[in-house]
Amino acid sequence: MKQGILRRAGVAVFLSALGNWVGMLGGLASLVIIARMVAPADYGLFGMVLVTLAVPEILTSGSLNESLIQRNELKPGHINSVLAQSLIFSLILWGIIQLAAPLIAGMFQQPQLVAMIRLYSYVLFLAAFASVPFALLLRDLKYREITTIDIVGTFVALGVGITLAYYLRNAWALLYMELARRVVRLVMVMFLTKWRPSLTFTRQDVRDLARFNSLNIAVKLVNRVQQSIPSALIGGFLGAAPLGMFSISNRLLDQAQAALITPFSSVSMPVAAQSKDNMPLLHRAIGGAIRLSSLIAFPTFLGGVAVAPLGVPFLLGEQWHAAIPLIQICLLYTSDAA
Repeated sequence: MKQGILRRAGVAVFLSALGNWVGMLGGLASLVIIARMVAPADYGLFGMVLVTLAVPEILTSGSLNESLIQRNELKPGHINSVLAQSLIFSLILWGIIQLAAPLIAGMFQQPQLVAMIRLYSYVLFLAAFASVPFALLLRDLKYREITTIDIVGTFVALGVGITLAYYLRNAWALLYMELARRVVRLVMVMFLTKWRPSLTFTRQDVRDLARFNSLNIAVKLVNRVQQSIPSALIGGFLGAAPLGMFSISNRLLDQAQAALITPFSSVSMPVAAQSKDNMPLLHRAIGGAIRLSSLIAFPTFLGGVAVAPLGVPFLLGEQWHAAIPLIQICLLYTSDAA
């Protein structure tokens, strides 16, 4: 069993890395092409939309589904209760965002944000429906299906983003690109898992997961708020263009992390759930993942710092020259964390 889990974990890491590498290449392709057609201020506007929805997404999909991965005995009622709670959070937060959109746009001093925030708030429902079947795939280490979803979603979003950026040349292209990725993700994950939504559950099903969910939500909320504060402050006090520079830096960093670090971290939880009764095996798996990810990520991020002054203007255009120091700082910070 020991070698079986490690072998499945190794295959899962490989497939996750493959999907993330394809996603990174697709993301970089869209970034390079779209960044030449869309101004930094438009990236900043889209960044303001993402900041607005950052915390609500944690409550609708970012935390509750993990309770399905870690639990030894999983019943249909547990799955249904997570879906129901996610949908309730989605409906409440969607209503609040719809009403608060003018106030949020006023805080950022960007009236055009009202329509963008209201449209993008529908991702709360998309994320709520997709989170449950996606957690079931993670629980069973079915990374072949996950890789397929990531690859198809990346290329559909790439096509939508580039096409709309060419015709619209504004922040709406970025918004529709992300919405397209979310819709494809939902459709494919439901198709590949053959999962169908149900709301049949008992109070005991909710109580079984309540302690883990409450603690997990608290931790995730603190982390998400901490991550969102810089973007909120930059957008609120400095405006859309500086936030666009900051957003492009984070976008490049996210692409690098997705390719080099995320494959290990995404596999860690289901592996830990399956081997938590075998501590030597768990320590071996986690230690090996940390060493390997550091060995790969550390020199890559430092190399990115060195080539950024030449690479950023060449790939993204001279309009993004001011983002070079931000990109270098982000890479240095992450290389130290790796």
